Amino acid sequence: METKGRQGNIPKVLQVVRDYRLGYLIRLFRDLDCHIFVALSRDSDESIDSRLKAIRKLKPFMFCINDGVEATYVQRNKMVRLLEDIYPKPAAVEL
Repeated sequence: METKGRQGNIPKVLQVVRDYRLGYLIRLFRDLDCHIFVALSRDSDESIDSRLKAIRKLKPFMFCINDGVEATYVQRNKMVRLLEDIYPKPAAVEL
């Protein structure tokens, strides 16, 4: 029996992928639902670069970039460039 949310929605369980992984270069694995999480204010610059690279390369089903007060200008700039590359035009709801 599946658990339903308050509005009757059935949640989808996603596989968590936190790094750029060689196994995801194989199309079969890349097509799996995955989620990449980046914490700008907590992760090292090397980790941030690796995870942003994974987002660009793997085009995951979903990704999360958390910005915090301790994030540097350079880290925020990397995030903005990634988002501008992925979403070059505003969505219809943003117009």
